[in-house]
Amino acid sequence: MQVHLPDRGAIPVERLTKGNVTCAVGMSRGIARTRAKVVYAKREEGSIGGRNLVCGKNGKSITVTDNHLRMLEADGTVELREAEDVMVGDFLIPAAGDDGPSHSLQVVGAEAVVMGARNIIATSEGTISVDCVGVSAMCDPLVKGARIPEAFWG
Repeated sequence: MQVHLPDRGAIPVERLTKGNVTCAVGMSRGIARTRAKVVYAKREEGSIGGRNLVCGKNGKSITVTDNHLRMLEADGTVELREAEDVMVGDFLIPAAGDDGPSHSLQVVGAEAVVMGARNIIATSEGTISVDCVGVSAMCDPLVKGARIPEAFWG
């Protein structure tokens, strides 16, 4: 997976480090392109359940953990949903990079996979622009009463 950078470049997600500046999806005044600073970056190896989501007519795909929060467009608003609950026919928010599409991408395929690693990234905006879509920078959902993960302490 390639993360979009403000200079129109890209970097593999596993090479991100604290302090990198990336493209992101801003939500304060609707969906907009913005920049985000990486405040936490860690790679974990192991057998991890995930979803391969295939987007749009070109068949571009992205693989994320089952519980990774995805940003979907639903009735003109943004909805967060865990990847395992994303279905064919849903619309993902587009990437914020200059080469990203200007319209939402319809999910045309969703398949359960086993991943060998996952990247835990937190940014100042809470989002990041990866490959064809804008994604949340949260791999683990917050459980009611749980402490805020270390990734969001800044």
